[in-house]
Amino acid sequence: MGIPQRVEAVQGVVRRADDVQRRTGIAGTLVLNFLIFLVVYRVLTVEDVRWRHAVVVAVFAGIVWTVLQALGGYVIGHRLESAKETYGSFAVVIGLLTWIYFGAQVTLLGAEMNVVRTRRLWPRTLDPDRVDGSRRTSAP
Repeated sequence: MGIPQRVEAVQGVVRRADDVQRRTGIAGTLVLNFLIFLVVYRVLTVEDVRWRHAVVVAVFAGIVWTVLQALGGYVIGHRLESAKETYGSFAVVIGLLTWIYFGAQVTLLGAEMNVVRTRRLWPRTLDPDRVDGSRRTSAP
């Protein structure tokens, strides 16, 4: 086995290690986001929320938040690099504000899902003659 084959073998091992490290980082981020949202949706609410309701919503919010973080990292790392020459730091500010907006939307949507699951406000009907649990809300 010559030197070029050894170099190629080492590069293959390094690439695989980078993939494992990237996947481990994403999995760790997903678990951490899940735990944070679990605490937020269980502890920081006015009503008593059961763990089973908070777990389902925290899984949703954790997955979406992790995807949002990955997309934000991709945009900052790849797309805004070429925009710095044209727009300077203004592109980074707009990108950050957009990311904060989407993060707030994910958090709010998770909180709304938590309320719907806790108060059992589903299924809603479009039939006004049907009287069931959907009449418990103040919405028409």
